[in-house]
Amino acid sequence: GFLDPEMTLVVTFLEASGLPKSCPEQIVMDCTSDEGLDKPKDPGRYQPTRPHSTIVAPGPTLKDPATRKCNMAKDQIQLDWHGDENFVLIRLKQWVLTRSLKDLPVLGEVRIPAASVKKYCE
Repeated sequence: GFLDPEMTLVVTFLEASGLPKSCPEQIVMDCTSDEGLDKPKDPGRYQPTRPHSTIVAPGPTLKDPATRKCNMAKDQIQLDWHGDENFVLIRLKQWVLTRSLKDLPVLGEVRIPAASVKKYCE
């Protein structure tokens, strides 16, 4: 649908780091606002990034375990944002080519409170 620039939140994904070494080699992120969660039957309520490859990253010292990281290539997702939302929900999912986005396994999620969103947007 049409997005009004005055009511649009643009989420830019730079990098996912510190991921467990067991994290899959292909991931995708998606996000929505709490208003999107109010529409459980809306297939477009979660907006996805493109799939990205993860790589093994050494720990800061030799004693620290290796992790995985992923350059998200500045992918952007645009959400309707009217200012009365409570949070933005971002999910990390395993990318599986043969599955639909809604059926991908969720590996983790973070909720960013609206107050923090407003602070970062200033």
